[in-house]
Amino acid sequence: MTHRINQSGLTLLEILVALAVFSVSALAILDTISTTTRVVEDIEHTTLAHWIAGNKISEVLIKSSWPNVGSTGDQVDMAGREWFLTTKVEATARKDIRRITVEVRLDKNSESSIVSRLAFTGKLK
Repeated sequence: MTHRINQSGLTLLEILVALAVFSVSALAILDTISTTTRVVEDIEHTTLAHWIAGNKISEVLIKSSWPNVGSTGDQVDMAGREWFLTTKVEATARKDIRRITVEVRLDKNSESSIVSRLAFTGKLK
């Protein structure tokens, strides 16, 4: 009389295939989380940089004196980090209008800015 033994369970090969599938899935999820974190950080930096540039433009515009042509550097603390500003005031073709550009950077020595905002102001006669 021959007895057949019923074997239930997974073979080593099946377990290895399941682990490989799980590993690929886990890596894809981790990559997605990493990318999402970077995107959220970029959006946060851009939003804060826009606020900082807008604040600086407002500061220049509400001063009672006519802005002098030239470039100035400034440093601002916001949201627990330092931001570096460059404010450029330029003459235009019309003598009674000035162009104001504010660039915001995270690194003082960075060539490129996160945000660059532009405004114009006119001289009251």
